[in-house]
Amino acid sequence: MQLIDKAKTLLNSIRQSKFTRNVVTVAAGTMVAQLIALIAAPILTRLYDPAAFGIFGIFTTVAGLLVPIAALSYPAAIVLPRNDLGARQVVRLAVLTAVLISGCTGVALVLAQDLMVRLFGTEELRLYLYLIPVFMLFSALMQVARQWRIRQRDFTVLATSNIAQAMVINTIQVAFGLFAPSASALISTQTFSHILHAGILVISRPSIKENAAMDLVAPREQSPVPTIIATAREFRDFPMYRAPEQLANTASQSLPLVLLAAFFGPVVAGLYTICRTVLSLPTRLLGESVGAVFYPRITRSILDGTNPTQLLLKATILLAIVAAVPFAAVVLFGPSLFTFVFGSEWTVAGEFARWVAVWRYFDLLRQPAVQALPALKAQRWHLQFTLVTVGLRAAALSIGYLFYDSAHVSVALFSLVGAICSILLIWIVVRRIDRFGGHYGRYPSS
Repeated sequence: MQLIDKAKTLLNSIRQSKFTRNVVTVAAGTMVAQLIALIAAPILTRLYDPAAFGIFGIFTTVAGLLVPIAALSYPAAIVLPRNDLGARQVVRLAVLTAVLISGCTGVALVLAQDLMVRLFGTEELRLYLYLIPVFMLFSALMQVARQWRIRQRDFTVLATSNIAQAMVINTIQVAFGLFAPSASALISTQTFSHILHAGILVISRPSIKENAAMDLVAPREQSPVPTIIATAREFRDFPMYRAPEQLANTASQSLPLVLLAAFFGPVVAGLYTICRTVLSLPTRLLGESVGAVFYPRITRSILDGTNPTQLLLKATILLAIVAAVPFAAVVLFGPSLFTFVFGSEWTVAGEFARWVAVWRYFDLLRQPAVQALPALKAQRWHLQFTLVTVGLRAAALSIGYLFYDSAHVSVALFSLVGAICSILLIWIVVRRIDRFGGHYGRYPSS
């Protein structure tokens, strides 16, 4: 009985807190955006064939691998400084870094295009390599704008920007599918989506702080080179540890697509792509919503020593409860759901989805713990942990191919390893907070 009373008290505090209201604001916008994507998905799968989705998946995988290094993860540091002057310095640093690295990447891809074509076994990819630097640059600018809005707690703009971007992009993809369905249509619209999203975030009227957009676009203070260098030095753990960790994590999550394409061909890769796309919808809905609100809050809680463990557990429990039903439905009825929604040729994607749902559920639950790591000064450890995880996931996929010659077994082993690693990460982060609680004090001068 006492345990039940404690659970009720915890649930009531979650429901009534400002944190929950802010999460609901962001989640509502993300939910509408994902609903638009869900409505468009069965239309798109009937307009575009699996091969087109396979090429599209390879492009987004390659581009996605490079996005974490586009601004060297400096956008994630925008939330940390204690005042807006320090945050604006990080904005300048992130934008400058994104421009330089995207340009260098463009040159490198021109020189390595033959290698990329041989690696993925499709000549068509050559046509789209030149869009990758554009994809990288505007992805980085979108992250900068998003983190600034998060810092300003302008959650309404985050919500409305998600809706506007989803409406425009899905409409364009359906229109292309009606008249010229191809991988190029999917790739070009996906690239344009980052340009659109970044623009919306910058020009939208702030609902919390009236000068937020002007602070981002045209900061009042000058930024001489020594100040930028000092800012880069102060937040050096982001390019040193967080950027490589995000690169490794993205590579780990993209391993099935790359290896399935190499082992079993683009059609199997296309089946996995639609599976990954569908299951990323609830992950984005809940993970991004909680993360946007939770990141600045857990950072301040850790820096000030105001019971961060309880905050972390509340966020994790909230995610566990809300996400249980949709992911359980996919585990139980995945093949039937995919056949009904997308058509009979996508039944195999539903089989994949059963296993991927297990991984995605626990990957979602670990998001609050991951958000706590920068303030815990644990980004170096997180990089090491992720590298071990990548190795385990690659081994799981290889075992499925080498010993069973089965895409199903490969996806199942990959997903189980991912779920176990997520559970382990949550446990370790909770222990770290308990061990060092209240003794963090970071970035006092910014």
